Amino acid sequence: MDSFLLALSVVLPMLIMMSVGVLTRRAGLVDAHSAKKMDGLNFRLFLPCLLFVNIYQSDLAHDFSVRVVLYVLASFFVLMSLLFLIVPRLMKRPEQISVVCQAIFRGNFVIFGLTVTEYIYGPGSTGTASLLSAIVVPLMNVTAVILLEYFRPGGGGHVEPKKLVMGVVKNPLILGCVLALAAVLLGINLPDMIFSPIQSMSRVATPLAFVLLGATLSLDGFRRNKTILAWTVFMRMIIVPAVTIVTAILLGFRNVELASIMVLFSAPTAVSSFSMAQQMGADGELAAQLVALTAVFALPTIFTITFLLRLLGYL
Repeated sequence: MDSFLLALSVVLPMLIMMSVGVLTRRAGLVDAHSAKKMDGLNFRLFLPCLLFVNIYQSDLAHDFSVRVVLYVLASFFVLMSLLFLIVPRLMKRPEQISVVCQAIFRGNFVIFGLTVTEYIYGPGSTGTASLLSAIVVPLMNVTAVILLEYFRPGGGGHVEPKKLVMGVVKNPLILGCVLALAAVLLGINLPDMIFSPIQSMSRVATPLAFVLLGATLSLDGFRRNKTILAWTVFMRMIIVPAVTIVTAILLGFRNVELASIMVLFSAPTAVSSFSMAQQMGADGELAAQLVALTAVFALPTIFTITFLLRLLGYL
């Protein structure tokens, strides 16, 4: 029962916010043009603030585990290498290749990581998750920008190095991560009068992203993309968690470390992947559908994984 309530408490708010987005569109409060404008604002301002706050507030020295970091980085690069080799062979439209890759490797760890770990082990147990957030979030964002630039429609799978570097450097999410890491590594303590408004704006990012995501969903799009959606969701919510979690158990990870790894690889697709795809010329509709579906499937997935791991004594 506790495991079910855990999954429900994390996933249900996401589904409610997406439902609000659907209702606002049907009520005529938001149209396609205004949704795109607001999404651009969220991408350029509120989401970077969210990433900045999450990394700035993490303690990189607390609960540092070289094994966890090395395992996560190795898993990430193996996964990305496989996706880069396989996905382009299965799909014809370049604007969908980057979206599918993002959906599979880029989990919503910013929202899920600390929440799930703290719910299982209580306050003061989120050191490992905070550390992974500070490392993985910038890595995922940089990788996503590279993919989106490389598979940008009309690019033919080629991109000039200068253009690629500028795409990474100018990306608002990357800038938010870099500024936060610089502040943490240099020991810069922002005065409350500066940090407080940044923190306030960061609270807008997640609810706004989910509401806009719901406002852009289309049933026609679900039918049109049903094959892509089915195997992508299966990969993100079943195959990736199964392989990474079983491997982590075999390598001896337990308790908080295993919980952090579990959430990282079983969380639904990051909502920011929708904003980034839409703003960088990829298939925003497909990205929205994947975020929505993985959020729905996260409920039974997280419940099942958490229940089994606790039953077997690994958590």
